[in-house]
Amino acid sequence: MNQFMLDGKRIAYHDSGQGVPVVIVHCSSASHREWGSLGRQLKGDYRVLAPDLIGYGQSDGWPSDQPFDPHADVNVVIRLLELAGEPAHLLGHSYGGAVALEVARLHPH
Repeated sequence: MNQFMLDGKRIAYHDSGQGVPVVIVHCSSASHREWGSLGRQLKGDYRVLAPDLIGYGQSDGWPSDQPFDPHADVNVVIRLLELAGEPAHLLGHSYGGAVALEVARLHPH
């Protein structure tokens, strides 16, 4: 697993394959592992980036002494897009779909 720091939290993500980036965002109560089968299928043609959102998988949890930021997971995906270094496809399931939609709304490029 790769990782980066965002607002003092360690965010873990899986990065595999080569080609046009695809960022895939899991639902609540899941992790990047939700996408294991799809990621294996895509990595032959795409670079697959799959984060563990805040508090899931191997990412740090939300600090109990801080108010929750409703855009925190959106910021995780935006950071992954920055790491991808080029426009990417976004895919999400349930909560992850809502996160991906908000990212696309804020950053249509």
